[in-house]
Amino acid sequence: MPQIFEHPVQGELRARLIDFSTEVFLQTARRAECVRKTKPLWNADKYINSQTENRDLPYDVDQLEYEIEATMIHHVLSLLENYWAALDSPKGKST
Repeated sequence: MPQIFEHPVQGELRARLIDFSTEVFLQTARRAECVRKTKPLWNADKYINSQTENRDLPYDVDQLEYEIEATMIHHVLSLLENYWAALDSPKGKST
């Protein structure tokens, strides 16, 4: 199993995690029927940084992917809350 030994995660492992998290994000958003609302808010680089930067080194990539998959629904719901809040703000309301 690949291990991560440094922060920030770089190279092939970063690409793998970005691809994986984006795939899980899209699957989760589709299940919630909200891809169009959340996709513009999705930032895979920022998400991977938030999931990796405070971990003790080394750690297992497969375990990290499992955790990403297990917690993505919370991230999608957070993005939706931000989306809805923006719509409710005076700036987001159409006149």
